[in-house]
This record gives sequence, C-alpha cells and structure tokens, in this order.
Amino acid sequence: MSAELAAAMELDRRITRRGAESCAELSWGWDVRHRRLADVHHLNTLLLCAPLPAEVSARDLMALADARQGDLAHRHFVLDDEPAADRLAPELLEAGWERDRTLYMALRSDPRAAPIDPRARLISEEQLREVQRLMLAEDDFGPEALPGLVRQLLEAQAALRAGTTALSCGAGQGDQVASHCTLFCEADLDNQRVALIDNVGTLHAHRQQGLARATVSAAIRAAGEWGAELVVVPADADDWPQLMYAGLGFAPLGRQASFTLRVRASDSLGPSRSEG
Repeated sequence: MSAELAAAMELDRRITRRGAESCAELSWGWDVRHRRLADVHHLNTLLLCAPLPAEVSARDLMALADARQGDLAHRHFVLDDEPAADRLAPELLEAGWERDRTLYMALRSDPRAAPIDPRARLISEEQLREVQRLMLAEDDFGPEALPGLVRQLLEAQAALRAGTTALSCGAGQGDQVASHCTLFCEADLDNQRVALIDNVGTLHAHRQQGLARATVSAAIRAAGEWGAELVVVPADADDWPQLMYAGLGFAPLGRQASFTLRVRASDSLGPSRSEG
C-alpha cells in the first residue's frame, strides 16, 4: 500500500471514528458505534485496517461481526486489505452479504489552479443541511423505510462534520444551492496537511448541468487555499463519478471494500457517499 493511499484511508477512518459515539480497539482495527443512529451502517461498523493473516477466513469475519454487532439490524465491516477482500468476497457474497468498493483517488495538479465556476461557492451549515434534506427526500428507500430516516441520515452527516474540521461547498444558479460536497481538513497526518472531498450530491432536477463538477472544483480550490499537501477523494469504484474526478486531475490510488449483511427487516440508511 502506498503512503498516499494509507493517508487517505487513515483520514477517512479518523473522520468516522470522531463522528461516532464510541470506538473499541480490535486486533485488526476498530469497532465503531453510534447507538443513537444504530441503523446507519458507516457509523456502526468494524473498520478492519490491518492486513489480515492468510489463515483468516470469511467465516472468521462473519463470526466477528456476529459477536460485535449482534444487537444491530445489520452486520457491516470495512476492509482496507484489498487482496484479502478479493479473496474473501466469493464466500461472503454466497452467504448473502453485499459488497461495495471504494476507489481512493489523489489530486495530481495544483489545487489552486482548479477551474472556477461562478455558480460554485462555500455554503453555510444551514444551506448544506437543507440541500441534503431535499436530496434525501428525493430518494426511494423502499416500503420498509424507518420513520425518521431522513433525519437520521442528516444527523449522521452532521456528526462527521462536527468531529473533523470541515468546509461545505455548493453550486446553483443565483442564491440556489442544488449541489453540495464536504471538504474535510486534517492539519497533521504524518506531518502533512491532507484534505478529503466527500459526500458529493446533486438534486435530480439539476443533474447533467455540470454542478457536481463545479462543486468539487470549488472544494479543490478551498483545499489549496487551506494549504493541503495531499487532496483525496473516495469514489464508488463501480460507478461513473470517478471519471469526473479523473477529469479534474485525480488519479487512482487503490481500493477498499465494505461488506454488509441485513439480518432483519430494516431500511438501509445508505452509504455515506452519494454523487450526482
């Protein structure tokens, strides 16, 4: 694993841990919990950041999840060890688990030279929460959606921002905010300033207008003004936004996998990353 990929994963992990209510150290990582938001997967997860020994099996990880997450409506863990994730995935998928893959990318250009779009700007916490609320209200979470689902998701994102220095960027015509993202800033990660752009989203009616690109560009410039030495973005490894990031100067670093099992009827409160 490269130093840049390790830094990107470490910052992502710090953001999650700070946003949670509690963290317990494990042999291979951390057991993260937010009991008030118990159905939010990314705040109630096992962050397995250490390389897994070759003898560790899918059954071992399923047993660990059962032991640590037996009170939850789901089992969820994040695996930084990409070869181990590839090795264990077939058995986990056969057992009914779902896999999501994240591609970490790093900016290879001067962030201060990112394109300027007059529609994009820094936005307030109130503006961010409102556009996030509108976005979540557009999503179809299915007939089993829990009451208060949108509120819980908004609280989960707010918890992440509260734990780590964060700036919010948005874009839209005039005073309207139709697209958003969050820039997390870590002043000292292995003696360097690292910024992570996350939670990119655009209202359905305003997609295909370049607003997501404008929003991310604004975040890149903000990272440069803050003095970031490394700017990273986590993207869905199996979806198109990675192409947008590549067009803005980002290059792949490596992949991370997460695995989810729903153990009783409960709505999935979704991944932390949405892009539009």
